[in-house]
Amino acid sequence: MGDYITIMLRHSPYSSTRNFDALRSCVGLTMGDSPLKVVFVEDGVYTVDAKGKPVFGEFDWNKHLEMLKELEFDLIVDKESADERGITDLNHEPVVMTREAIAHVLRDAKAVITY
Repeated sequence: MGDYITIMLRHSPYSSTRNFDALRSCVGLTMGDSPLKVVFVEDGVYTVDAKGKPVFGEFDWNKHLEMLKELEFDLIVDKESADERGITDLNHEPVVMTREAIAHVLRDAKAVITY
């Protein structure tokens, strides 16, 4: 078991404030002792799509992603999810991984929180 916490975002950032709230929680978790890894799968990959607008209503999730990147926490994108949705240009320089590699990240985490 690893010493990090993995947050997995699975839903579109444009349908609710779920991803904004998840990323806000991630920023709060940075105050703890465990490193974070944030994984974007399925429609969650739209959160880091460079062609998308990083705002839902008045909620701009870019500021949270910028903070996580500045604090050097891992942002990970599922390659298959991005390919299926035609997303090729990503914001915040996430690591693109296969599902098999992401399965290892999830397996080795101390805790996994899904949104």
